[in-house]
Amino acid sequence: MPSLAFRNPDGGKVLLVFNSGDSLRRVVLEDGGRRFQFDLPPISTRTVTCK
Repeated sequence: MPSLAFRNPDGGKVLLVFNSGDSLRRVVLEDGGRRFQFDLPPISTRTVTCK
């Protein structure tokens, strides 16, 4: 699944995820002991930010 991540000047993190497929995809993110998951619908994008 295509994605792009970067760090903002304030130290926050940004992740852009794109589901180019024709089915729902489960996305699981782990960062420093934190875990976050969500379902990404077909042909959609999601922006996730964290500090």
